[in-house]
Amino acid sequence: MEVVQEFVGRSISGAKGRKERPQLDAMLKGVARKDFDIVASWSVDRLGRSLIDLVNTFQQIHSTGIDLYFHQQGINTTTPAEKALFVMMGVFGCWSGTRRRRIKVEPRPP
Repeated sequence: MEVVQEFVGRSISGAKGRKERPQLDAMLKGVARKDFDIVASWSVDRLGRSLIDLVNTFQQIHSTGIDLYFHQQGINTTTPAEKALFVMMGVFGCWSGTRRRRIKVEPRPP
């Protein structure tokens, strides 16, 4: 596999949308032009933490025939089983973000 280009969004949360993430926007423009065969990411949460954003981004990428690889989770979406696993990971990522916000809002009782 040859790395064609890197898109690094340092200090920008995966919870932010495409408009607030210029490197994600640039990567998705490259996807639209079919500059790549596969998009590799360190982790699913780098692509997005909102389930809706994650699924929309996934659909944008796959509608062009480009696959995804997530190093930390070992997911390679070239197979139907891996595509299903990817969506499930997004559900859990969304849940953990909700849980994290709840913990901040609702402190532990003394």
